[in-house]
Amino acid sequence: MAAILSLSFAGCKKNTQTPTDLTFIKDLGGPVLGNGIVGLYEEPSGNMVMYGNCLPYANVGQGTLVHSNYVSTLDQFGNLLNANGFDQAYSEACTFLHRFDGYYLTYGHAYLPTHIRRLDNNLNLIYDKALNFHDSLSSKSSFFPLKMIPANDGGWVIHYNLQDYGTSFQYAGILKMDSSFSKTKWNINLGPGTPYSMVSTMDGYIVAYLDDFGTQWLEKVDNHSNVVWKIVPDPAPGNIPLNLFALNNDSCLLIYEKQNHLNNYFANLAAVTVDHYGNTLNSYDLNTPVAVNSSYIGDAEMTADKGFIVTGARYGDLTNNMLLAKFDANLHKQWENVFFSGAGGTAGYKVFPLRNGYLVAAASFGFGKGLVVDSLKAVNMLYKTDLNGQVR
Repeated sequence: MAAILSLSFAGCKKNTQTPTDLTFIKDLGGPVLGNGIVGLYEEPSGNMVMYGNCLPYANVGQGTLVHSNYVSTLDQFGNLLNANGFDQAYSEACTFLHRFDGYYLTYGHAYLPTHIRRLDNNLNLIYDKALNFHDSLSSKSSFFPLKMIPANDGGWVIHYNLQDYGTSFQYAGILKMDSSFSKTKWNINLGPGTPYSMVSTMDGYIVAYLDDFGTQWLEKVDNHSNVVWKIVPDPAPGNIPLNLFALNNDSCLLIYEKQNHLNNYFANLAAVTVDHYGNTLNSYDLNTPVAVNSSYIGDAEMTADKGFIVTGARYGDLTNNMLLAKFDANLHKQWENVFFSGAGGTAGYKVFPLRNGYLVAAASFGFGKGLVVDSLKAVNMLYKTDLNGQVR
């Protein structure tokens, strides 16, 4: 393993910090290409285990783009404790970090088999194995796991994106593997589209994805791979899922960006609940405008009080500014904060609830670096806020 990250951690808002003063803004460097940080877990010590991928600056503009993934540990003040990188000869996209008995990291390659790495609680590598699912694909196809959850009856269920470089199509699907990731038990191709999220129910799995025409779908598959139902929860085109949540009352909640079709630059946060039979229960207007940004879609996560924290971008006169909003369990807005950025714009793309606040992974196109608006030159930013979404 080689340390491949050039994490400068410049741009901290305060020169000194104390244990009671834990909010910060950090510059991790980049570029990020839209998914620089994809997973984070807070340890009991307050340290944070972070997983993602980066593209070294040296590769920008030089033809083949070689990604590398990493696992890093930060302390509660955002100081880098270690950064372990994993280099590959082809494009490698990290897609998920799962905390179970240790850590499971999934990542995909262009034209090469998908791998899964298992680390123990101390981040020591236990194994790194290829998923045999790729053997049945075209040599010009790539399989990228998006989300992995324990199967109801043992093993793992993986929501994935399959890209066919021969036709430029991509497909959304789910598959079930045994506990050792050595055998595929079943596989369902949901059709051309882009996967976004998946939840487990007592009798199956519900997934959210966009088809190639921009229509947002929810689809349920039972424990034996049979399609139970498939619905469009909001028929308006251009909606983008942020996340799907399983609720306690035999229903699920989808939070998404609902595009304002009168203006291509604006969308609005919305939500819908659907029962496990595919019936739409309630629709919600969250009264929170966001910027339409195909490169950096926002994120929604459930909080300890069963509410929701949402990040994204707010379109301004000159640039996008990072948005952070908190909703209670009934989807009433509790607060909303906008973080103004420098030239080029900043968009939050992942948010992680912590015990004493929230950590937002953002993509900045110009914060403190004087960079032009270019997705290949965006940098990773970390915003750690208090429970009111403030950086003091």
